Amino acid sequence: DKFKECKHIEPAKVILEPLSSAIFDVTEELKRGKKLIYFARTIARIKDIYVELCQNKDLKKCGFGAENICISFSDTEENIKRAKEMFFKANEAIPQIQLDVDGIIDQMKVVREQLEQESLLPDDVKILITTSTLKEGVDIKNSDVKDIFAESMVPSTVKQMAGRLRNGVGCLRMLYNSEVS
Repeated sequence: DKFKECKHIEPAKVILEPLSSAIFDVTEELKRGKKLIYFARTIARIKDIYVELCQNKDLKKCGFGAENICISFSDTEENIKRAKEMFFKANEAIPQIQLDVDGIIDQMKVVREQLEQESLLPDDVKILITTSTLKEGVDIKNSDVKDIFAESMVPSTVKQMAGRLRNGVGCLRMLYNSEVS
């Protein structure tokens, strides 16, 4: 029975909160010096969160910058091309940020390889923004990564996401979209 062989992670605290407050809460946690994992629904959301964090003046005052953010998604050629286009468009729309698009993708590959080989995020990465691509098959053994933001309300998906933090989850924030479609 494989179920008994699996390590089961139970978050110490689970919070349901609207997606609209996520960036504020992420910013507050980063200002407190916490390291976070953020599971976004799409590559477009990854880009939006990345750009918002890079522009955040409060985080800049704390010495936080683009070098502290890592992204991850299924790195197919098509996805990488799409992500680069989105980040280049962000550079055009917000000239003052000027993101190093190739550097963002290179860092993603290096960190992904480190996660696969050592199960550790680099010390300078304060937030990993990923799609569900990392919800299975990758362990994160950093003892200082305890909090997850998840853009999902699907219990089985969120369980898999929480299971990535092998030293336990302090706070799992399940983000819901309160907009009516």
